[in-house]
Amino acid sequence: MIIRLNLLSPAEKKNIRRERLFSFGNKIAAIVFYAAVIFSVLLPIARYTLQAQLDRITSEIYGNTYSLNQRINGINDLIHFVGDIQAGNRQWSPILAAIAANLPDRTKLIALEIDAAKKNISLRGTAGQRDSLLTLQKNLEQSGFFSAVNLPVQNLAKKENIDFIINADLR
Repeated sequence: MIIRLNLLSPAEKKNIRRERLFSFGNKIAAIVFYAAVIFSVLLPIARYTLQAQLDRITSEIYGNTYSLNQRINGINDLIHFVGDIQAGNRQWSPILAAIAANLPDRTKLIALEIDAAKKNISLRGTAGQRDSLLTLQKNLEQSGFFSAVNLPVQNLAKKENIDFIINADLR
């Protein structure tokens, strides 16, 4: 067993406790101070590093996006160009097939003039009889491709071997 002798007065004991408490507080303050210094040095370095990485990634993304946008714009321009061409183009095969299918017997075409801008067509030919010519006019009107089929009256003056000109508007 160890015997302890307390030879200090209560005031000295109080001073020793204060000194220990003060020393402990100084150690805690020093640790906090050093931690703050370390963080104050590390945080700007981390911020600079992160900003540099963000700038690099942003420039890569911008470069990729810019090249993709250029390709997309080129493709869109091409699509618009092709669309404009297709909008101005008319499929003539069904119209020509309708004209050929609606020609009565003993009727021959000599010339076919198409004005796509005015949407007008002119047929010249010979018909064996007046009835064949009237049948051709009726067939063209009923085909669905033409409106305002015009057959001049002088074409109907003869009964046989009629040279005719028919004008019609395209629908």
